[in-house]
Amino acid sequence: VARRYAALPDNVVMVGTIRIDLARRQLEREGRTIDLSAREWAIVELPARRPGALCSREQIEDALYGLSDDVESNAIEVFISRIRKKAGPGLIMTVRGRGYCLAGNAAR
Repeated sequence: VARRYAALPDNVVMVGTIRIDLARRQLEREGRTIDLSAREWAIVELPARRPGALCSREQIEDALYGLSDDVESNAIEVFISRIRKKAGPGLIMTVRGRGYCLAGNAAR
């Protein structure tokens, strides 16, 4: 377990001026707290816990809904859009045909 979290010793990820505090489940931009719903937070948290990795649409759907709920075709895009409106466009990056990652952490 210790090896999994070695990259995030203080559970804080910085993406430009955005600070993601995984322990407190809090997102801040320039010192201002940004309120996210539980599902929006799950989408931000998934790539934040895996710096440099891409998160596929299927991984995000599993994190949000598990196996029990049906997912609308554009639900993930709607949540991503809401996050971008709240936090700004510089947080989550779309890698066409592959998935999503935190900006600045794109796996090539």
